Amino acid sequence: GTSDEHMSIVNHLVRGRGVDGAVVVTTSEEVSMADVRKELNFCTKVGVRVIGVVENMASMTMGFGDVAFHRAPVRLTPMEADPLSPTKAVSPALGGTFSNDSTDDAATDTACDGAGEECTQEVLDLIRTKCPQLLTDYLITTDVFRLQKKNNDINTPKGMAAKFNVPYLGGISLDRNLLECCEKGVPLVETFPHSPAVAGLMRLVDQVLEQCPPVDDEEEIEEDMYM
Repeated sequence: GTSDEHMSIVNHLVRGRGVDGAVVVTTSEEVSMADVRKELNFCTKVGVRVIGVVENMASMTMGFGDVAFHRAPVRLTPMEADPLSPTKAVSPALGGTFSNDSTDDAATDTACDGAGEECTQEVLDLIRTKCPQLLTDYLITTDVFRLQKKNNDINTPKGMAAKFNVPYLGGISLDRNLLECCEKGVPLVETFPHSPAVAGLMRLVDQVLEQCPPVDDEEEIEEDMYM
């Protein structure tokens, strides 16, 4: 928050043992970044250093065996005119277009319904027969928020960080293993060391520790004794 209560808390912490800095977390949609811009201005106002901006749910990664497959209501072909994804088709339900080679009126009528009949087992059997490596050697990654992610676009977390002249600490994947670990109260890094979010989390921790080296507990106790 950025209200008077939050200003009082920060000022109290600064007068006490001090504040090393703030890690500001956002997702890439505008409603989130609008709040984060206020937080960045708040940090400037109260004199708190911004360690960096983290993009949460920057992507989602999973294996072919972790997804459900559905029949497309109409035939898909790559749409070169789609600026967000020049090599793949985007369904009408996701704001894109199909090329409809089908003359089946029923299929056309259901195009706006998004996913069609579920056929996961059929697709997995086909993959195992034609290209089993897809199930063991490859992962699927997609953007959670459908935006044009340009390096210097101020409408992305990275661009926003550059505009405020603060570090961009990278993105963390949306990871269902993280949810499972939170529900069970177990550490993600130890339980699922190869999970998609682990690399981003470890990179984030390393950057924060680099800017805020941990203080030895004994040194802290000695300092407190002479305060």
